[in-house]
Amino acid sequence: MTPLVIVAFLVVGLSTAASAGVDEGRVAYLRGDFATAFREFTGPAQQGNAEAQFRLGLMYQKGEGARQSYPDALRLFKAAAAQNYALAQNALGLIYATGQGVPKAEYEAVHWFRLAAEKGNAAAQVNLAHAYNHGLGVTEDNAEALTWYRRAAQQGHARAEYFVGYFYANGRGTWRNDTEAVKWFRRAADQGEVNAQAALAAHLERGRGVEKNEDQALRWFIRAAQQGSGDAQYRLGLKYERGEGLPVDGFQAYVYLALAAINPRPPLQGREAAAAARDRVSGTLALLELQRAANLVRAWKPTPEKL
Repeated sequence: MTPLVIVAFLVVGLSTAASAGVDEGRVAYLRGDFATAFREFTGPAQQGNAEAQFRLGLMYQKGEGARQSYPDALRLFKAAAAQNYALAQNALGLIYATGQGVPKAEYEAVHWFRLAAEKGNAAAQVNLAHAYNHGLGVTEDNAEALTWYRRAAQQGHARAEYFVGYFYANGRGTWRNDTEAVKWFRRAADQGEVNAQAALAAHLERGRGVEKNEDQALRWFIRAAQQGSGDAQYRLGLKYERGEGLPVDGFQAYVYLALAAINPRPPLQGREAAAAARDRVSGTLALLELQRAANLVRAWKPTPEKL
């Protein structure tokens, strides 16, 4: 066997071993055995396997199977990103965008998001779109943001589908088109995207871009409210207060309005409007009812949909 053939054999052997280690690491990680996953990824990562470098970087970032170490995560993401591994490029962009273990650098984040987005990575396309949407590291450009949201939406990315609908509903980066907005809201809503569910409910309730259907609107408001939408909680609370499509129920009205008033992402009307409506309804409840409702609000947690 010539030396050249021997070298080729060794390279193939190393590559196969590295691939096997990554496969075993993935299996161990999925079953929650982080120590084994970390060990399996380490060898291939040291041999230059980009996927192993990326996955090991994630484990350092989260502190899974090893102490949390942002410098090690950054080092490994950079190594994988240099091999044009899109997932690592997007992860590197997120580190620079958030300043996780490094000085925040939005221009650097956009650079890495763009490299991954151009390879078709949907998450990076959404992140790049967000940058254009908010002018982070680039000049704000609604049309460019919509272009990247649409690319991710065409891959079925629910968050991107919501934003495409939002841009059409508000005429951002394109002409306003409620019919097109509803189409994208529905796609995202069917995947459990809470903001899209609330937006679809509002369009159905008003007959914007779709035939008015208050029964369907109510169902979507309920689904969105249970997942934690401040808009949906506010609208649902008012419906219980007024008896719009539901029996008048001051107890339920209070619960949903109180949740909207303390929601981290409050309704469009604002926390003040929700709090005022909550206080108005509280006057209709007996003291024991009010205490029980307040206890429910304190104990409440959003329920993400399992699709």
